[in-house]
Amino acid sequence: MKLVWASILAALLFAATASAQVANAAGASGPGGSASPVAAPGDDFAPGVFLVVIFILCVVALIFLTVLFVAAIVGGALVLLTAFGVVSISILTGVARRSVSAAFRTFFLLSGSLIGIPAGIGGLALLSQLMHDTLPWRVILPVGIILGSATGFLTAVAINFAWGKATARLLARPPRGFEVASAPVSGPNVGAESGTR
Repeated sequence: MKLVWASILAALLFAATASAQVANAAGASGPGGSASPVAAPGDDFAPGVFLVVIFILCVVALIFLTVLFVAAIVGGALVLLTAFGVVSISILTGVARRSVSAAFRTFFLLSGSLIGIPAGIGGLALLSQLMHDTLPWRVILPVGIILGSATGFLTAVAINFAWGKATARLLARPPRGFEVASAPVSGPNVGAESGTR
């Protein structure tokens, strides 16, 4: 579709330069209607070179947009495959351990590690720029990946720990309005009390 629009643009530009040449030739004709053989001073407009430059710019723009489109598709596919991998590994872990909480724990830990990678790279690059000590990318990438993944993992462990404590505390409390017996009642008259009321 972009190639069609580029072709239409090139055709419009060619038509505009051709009409400008016709108008220029009509304006340069003498009083008898014949074209003057001498060009006006400063008239060095060459439409052929202009059309070649426009065509080259359109081709470069088309190549750039194609590369950008392919990069977006590849990046999106990598993100989707990674997300699918994290979810499937979490489900398999939950099935293997027969525990839903193990599946969620695995999901949180893997997600934290993976989210930490771009955060670590970006944070290290930003820190490098703010400190006016520009580190080369061959240093920023591996160090950022390691630090970001470790930080993301530790953050996920802390969140998982806090979440586990909060859910354990919420599940340990009885709901309001209910009384919980501290010890089971036993004896010979237990059944008789319930039948007399």
